[in-house]
Amino acid sequence: MTNHRDVLAQAASGNVEDVLNFALTLEYLENAYYKMGLSSGVIPSSDRPIFETIQSHEQAHVDFLRQQLGSNAVSEPTFDFTVGGAFAPFDDYATFRLLAQAFEDTGVR
Repeated sequence: MTNHRDVLAQAASGNVEDVLNFALTLEYLENAYYKMGLSSGVIPSSDRPIFETIQSHEQAHVDFLRQQLGSNAVSEPTFDFTVGGAFAPFDDYATFRLLAQAFEDTGVR
């Protein structure tokens, strides 16, 4: 069993820039997902304000991390949220929400 000190030692030995770029990549993913969702029409008008707020927060996270990393920031990759056509998150609201929850859970963890 790993103890608390081992976890702290592992975290302390990581490259801060690598960690911030990993976080930036996740923020890119979330921001792109919400932008695409908002432009797709899949989100009902009653729910749009919350997703607009979430997307603006994701954009703020991207902006903050890019500012901190400067020229060391990774470029935004291209994302395939359909997994090669296996999912239709921008055509089915239930799927859109399911993936949104998965991305948010990943970010929190």
